[in-house]
Amino acid sequence: MRFALAKNINRLSEFQGVYVEARNTLVRQFANGGDTVPPEEASAFSSAVAELREQDEAVTPDKIAYSDLQPDTNPIAPTVIAALMPIIASQEQG
Repeated sequence: MRFALAKNINRLSEFQGVYVEARNTLVRQFANGGDTVPPEEASAFSSAVAELREQDEAVTPDKIAYSDLQPDTNPIAPTVIAALMPIIASQEQG
């Protein structure tokens, strides 16, 4: 289970790196090569960043089994289980 979670984090980190690079490119574009977007470009820059965030990328995370969480012996908070629900293959409660 931990390996699957680590692989998912690594996979998502790659997307984060691509996003940061694309956002930095937008900063340079709107800042005319600089590193600070001028106030008069802030609205257009915000719109461009919003469009960037809306782009879809196919990510298929590895699934984990609910039983791997060992809910009877492992005191995992319900909020953590809720956050993991998208990658839990079997949502049956033991």
